[in-house]
Formats: sequence, C-alpha cells, structure tokens
Amino acid sequence: THIINGGVECGKGYELQQSLNRQDYFRHFYSELKIKDRNLLQNIGCSDMKEFPSTGAGSQALYWEQDWNRKYYCKVVSYATPFTALVPGDYRKCVEKKFNVKIK
Repeated sequence: THIINGGVECGKGYELQQSLNRQDYFRHFYSELKIKDRNLLQNIGCSDMKEFPSTGAGSQALYWEQDWNRKYYCKVVSYATPFTALVPGDYRKCVEKKFNVKIK
C-alpha cells in the first residue's frame, strides 16, 4: 500500500483502515487470479515503512508537461502526465496537445 498512498497511510506504527482495505483488495485479487506464490502475501502492510528517498526512481523527471515560461515548448517534470520522455514522439504530442497546434 505504500506506493499508492504512502504519505497519508504509512509509517504511523499501525495500519490505518485505508491501508487495511487496500490489503484486503490485494488478497481478493490475488485469490481471484489464482496466483500460487504465497511470498507475495508477506509484508503487504506499510505501518513501519519509511518515506521513499527524494532521489529515488519515483522522483525522476520522466514526463513532458507544458512549459509555462515559453510558448510552444514542453519541459520534463517528475509527476505523471500522458506524455513520457521514454516514448519517441511524446514530446511532439505534448506540444500539439498543450498548444492546440499540429506540427508537420
């Protein structure tokens, strides 16, 4: 549950109800999908987890967003957008969508 809502639900020394609900959902889908690896059910809570490091993979600038300082430019940001810097052509899609233009 840490990856989904860690800042709110995790690291408090006990499991909040939201986290317990998310664990129940995980167990339900685990069962429905007939997954055999029981190790995946270990340590699914987050009461004793710490924050992710600020330099970790989740904080990398990997998405394109409108550059509010320059017209017809997008910039890389660390929050998710529909346009990823890892997919060729997404920069162009960002500019076209954000500025309502068609690049030839």
